[in-house]
Amino acid sequence: MAFHPGQQKRHFPEEVPVVGDPIRWALEENEDWYRDLVEHSQDLLCVHDLEGRFLSINPTPARLLGYSVEEVLQKPMRDFVDPQFRAEFDAYLREIERTGESRGLMAVVTRSGEQRIWEYHNTLRTEGVETPIVRGIAHDVTERVRAEKALRAANEKLLRTACEQEITLQGLTLFRTLLDQSNDAILVTDPETLRFLDSNERAWTELGYSREELLSMTVLDIDPDIVSVRTQVDQQLRQTGCAIIERAHRRKNGTTFPVELNLRRVRLDRQYDVAVSRDITERKRTQAALRETNEQLMKTVRERERMLRELSLFRAQLDQSNDAIEIIDPETLRILDVNERACIRLGYSREELLSMTIFDIGPSIDESVVARLRQQLVESGFASIETEQRRKDGTTFPVEVAIRTVQLERVYGVAVSRDITERKRAEEALRESEREFRAVYERSPIGIALVESRSGRFLQVNPKYCEIAGRREEELLQTDVGSITHPDDVGQTSEFLQHLAEEELANYEVDKRYLRPDGSVRWVRVLVVPMWGKGETRRWHMGLAEDITERRRTEEALRLSEERFLVALKHSPIAVFNQDRDLRYTWMYNSQ
Repeated sequence: MAFHPGQQKRHFPEEVPVVGDPIRWALEENEDWYRDLVEHSQDLLCVHDLEGRFLSINPTPARLLGYSVEEVLQKPMRDFVDPQFRAEFDAYLREIERTGESRGLMAVVTRSGEQRIWEYHNTLRTEGVETPIVRGIAHDVTERVRAEKALRAANEKLLRTACEQEITLQGLTLFRTLLDQSNDAILVTDPETLRFLDSNERAWTELGYSREELLSMTVLDIDPDIVSVRTQVDQQLRQTGCAIIERAHRRKNGTTFPVELNLRRVRLDRQYDVAVSRDITERKRTQAALRETNEQLMKTVRERERMLRELSLFRAQLDQSNDAIEIIDPETLRILDVNERACIRLGYSREELLSMTIFDIGPSIDESVVARLRQQLVESGFASIETEQRRKDGTTFPVEVAIRTVQLERVYGVAVSRDITERKRAEEALRESEREFRAVYERSPIGIALVESRSGRFLQVNPKYCEIAGRREEELLQTDVGSITHPDDVGQTSEFLQHLAEEELANYEVDKRYLRPDGSVRWVRVLVVPMWGKGETRRWHMGLAEDITERRRTEEALRLSEERFLVALKHSPIAVFNQDRDLRYTWMYNSQ
């Protein structure tokens, strides 16, 4: 039977005699030593037969497998071996029976399904026992095996990396050869610091530095103004990975030369900027010479095209304008050109107008007016006047004329005349409307007052408002609303004005009392309307006041009459009632 704490304390079969085995005899004689060696051993100690059945086992491997000692002894050894290696277990039993010894690695599976690796050294014992037994000792080497496997994988990876680096090194060597043989300067820089990290021979030869000198420098040393475009170039490199710009590089001796930079951002172990710099001095010279030649050849053509274009545009503007346009000689005041609108409005043909001066169409224009207009043109280059123009049939109409001077091959005066007949009529209608409004305002049966919102001061009042307030207009314009309001009603008015200013009310209507200078009180119904738009600063409001004193007195008399009537009904000795047409009582009062 197997040893297990709290049960039997032997791990070897009882039938195996102790005689002839001094170690077992010592173990049997010294139970403490036996317990320490077996129970606390971190190794697997077991005995099994040649059929693969455990005869004895110590607690450590049972615990590692997730079983108790009894459970292990009840299961064949093959059940603990990883299923994919169980065929090898049978070979192990045959080997140990044949050779008497076996060592190696065994893959076992714990109760939870985890695979563990045990390194074992087992020997066969046939002497002194009835049947052959196998004594086994094993170490759990799972972590060591896993570490060795990881080490092998790491070594393989390192080997692959070394091979790849060898290939890369060969490629870099070839790349270096190509760089040095290139006709363009090639520079490798750090994108962050702009330091030169590498360059080909053409680069340092072109700039006049040694390779060591160039690699101790930054881009700013050969192109100080690169910071002005760095942000734009970095953004383009991040988005597309390349950029082409033209810059000027400075040599060691201080001279500069133009270059075309083809920039690319390359990702290896880190990011690099690779610039292929091509000297474009000759290209620039050729381009400059070509531009100069073309400019000389095209100069006359451009001047003529400009003049034709300006004249064509000017003519189109003249003919399509809704205003009459006249081109005038500033010295002689002769009409040099007109648009179609001028001909139609004045009733002349174009040929007739081109034979006339501004005095022929402007009856109110004289030398003093001309002198004043010329002075305005000298001071500001612009002049304007409202005057009249005369048609061919002799009728006149009001116009607003804006005059400017234009410099072409000579100085011209351009006069834009706008017919303002309708505007004049509208202005007259507005004045007439204002007169009518003033008449209504003066005769209105309603008191009207315009009041400054913050101070409450009167800005304007009509006669009816003066009558209601019992004051003259001059008196009201020197005081405010609070001064004529009954003291008991001032607070209510201030509260409503505050709500109105905070846009909590669109307007408000209130009954209040005005206190006249003679001490009399007038009841008025006031409608207050704000005179500002939503969101605008409150400036003033309009008050419409109606005298309701007599109405209030009538209402008060009616209230007193009703009270006296109710008192009479209350003391009446008979029932009083009212019926409608259907003889239904509408109300009844019975003193009983």
